[in-house]
Amino acid sequence: VLGGTLDNGALGWRELIALSWKLQAEVIVDRGHAEHLQIVLFHPAATHSTYAEAGGPADAGDFTIRSPHPVVQLLREVDVLEGVRSHPDAEGIPGRNRVRLRGQGVAACEERLMRCIAAGEEA
Repeated sequence: VLGGTLDNGALGWRELIALSWKLQAEVIVDRGHAEHLQIVLFHPAATHSTYAEAGGPADAGDFTIRSPHPVVQLLREVDVLEGVRSHPDAEGIPGRNRVRLRGQGVAACEERLMRCIAAGEEA
């Protein structure tokens, strides 16, 4: 499924989204795992809006889905459902996280992400 996708080590946010669609279709759906697995993406340049333009206004809320490197997580549906059932307000978590990061500001979020990236390069 991946082919040469990761050959150069750089995978942009939109490329990661396209890769996730391919994984969803060819690995999860075609192999009968649609009811058992979910894909969650994280990326250094991730935005909640698929249509956000590079260089557009920054939103600290986007840092809830950012990571030092592109990440594709496969989650078991049963575990996700158990987590949702066991939390009194699971649906509110994403919104609260975005509000909290917006309160900290874009500069603080960017600086924290850059420290993570730098620490990974030093290792």
